[in-house]
Amino acid sequence: MGVFFGAGLLLLGGGWAMFHWLASLIEDPTTSEGQEAEEPAEQEGPPSSGFDD
Repeated sequence: MGVFFGAGLLLLGGGWAMFHWLASLIEDPTTSEGQEAEEPAEQEGPPSSGFDD
């Protein structure tokens, strides 16, 4: 039982790390983790909050 639990944790942790690595690559491959991108690729137009009230 402990083996299955350990393997599950390892698989979950590996998948989580891979997911975040891929997500960071998709977001902006030029910026490393911890740094904020100057201009997100998804945003178009002037940098604003995105809400027009």
